[in-house]
Amino acid sequence: MKTTITRFSRRLVLFSGMLMISALLWNCDTQDLEFIDPYEFVNDDFDEIPDLSPVEDEDPEIVEPEVGAVQESAETKSLVTDVLNAGATGGISPESEEKLQTLQSYTQQLPASVSQQAQNLTPADISDILDPAKALNSDLDQLKESLKSAPAEVKALLPTIQFTTDLEGLDNMAADYSNQQQSVFNTLSGSPIETFMQTVSGPCAEAAYDAYDTRLQELTEQRDANFFTIESNYARRVDEADARLAERQNAQAERLETIRTEMIDATNDILAAAEEAESHGETQIAEQLRELALLYAVDARTALSEWNSLVLELLDVKMEQEKAQALEIREDKTAEVTAEFAAAKAQADALLQEALNDCHNQGSGN
Repeated sequence: MKTTITRFSRRLVLFSGMLMISALLWNCDTQDLEFIDPYEFVNDDFDEIPDLSPVEDEDPEIVEPEVGAVQESAETKSLVTDVLNAGATGGISPESEEKLQTLQSYTQQLPASVSQQAQNLTPADISDILDPAKALNSDLDQLKESLKSAPAEVKALLPTIQFTTDLEGLDNMAADYSNQQQSVFNTLSGSPIETFMQTVSGPCAEAAYDAYDTRLQELTEQRDANFFTIESNYARRVDEADARLAERQNAQAERLETIRTEMIDATNDILAAAEEAESHGETQIAEQLRELALLYAVDARTALSEWNSLVLELLDVKMEQEKAQALEIREDKTAEVTAEFAAAKAQADALLQEALNDCHNQGSGN
């Protein structure tokens, strides 16, 4: 059988073939586009925003306070040495005689009961006088007050407080410290959508918002990690300031006991000099030295008490200063991190606005 292909049939076959080829090409293009992100450029733009720098929060230098001491009288020490050597030299020096004369002029104005206690003074009495846990009797309590206004020549024979720069400036030292914790987290808020005057929707806008949110979340986590470091360092520094205060107070208690022992020994040396003078028949010098020993012990008690109070106050102020310094560092570092985050967020906001504008110009975000 002979098949006849007409011109119409030939055209129909050719047209059908073209349709099949077009369908195949369209299907391939569609499948390829399914794997292409048409808004990949948006993600690349937000990736250009740099990471936040890890916070550098080094510990400040801690300077130990200079607490001073209570010092023995150099004038009395030389007097005692002179008297103890008097047996070999044949008498005390004119300088020592002048010191005793000055002392006698002062003690003659004191009640007779004070002089009587001086002549009966023992090492045990000296230890009791220099024991802050034991109260002075009324006569010695009055003597303590009288010594505060004693002439300079008499005070030169008594113990003195060695004032340091820290102790002298105690009244002017700043003590600005606050125990109130201030939260630094979540200082920046607000939806990125609310930042803009216009609202853009569609696949393009959604891609922009997703890229923005992803990068902002990364920056927020970096910021909060820096905040955590700052807060941890601050809490540690406050605890360390408290620990240093306890250590310094313990050290001061040991210093106080050491110097108290030194004052007892120095006073007993005066008593020993009195006994030495009496052994050489110098009864008047012996009496004057015993009076000096009583004055020395009472004034040493006063000096130790005043010095210790000043030192304890200084240690408290020092602790408060260290805490205030820790707080200042915390606030400064928090401000630095917050400013860097704000700059990065502003850059992200600008990129989002630009992306949304591009989406809008493409036609309602499509």
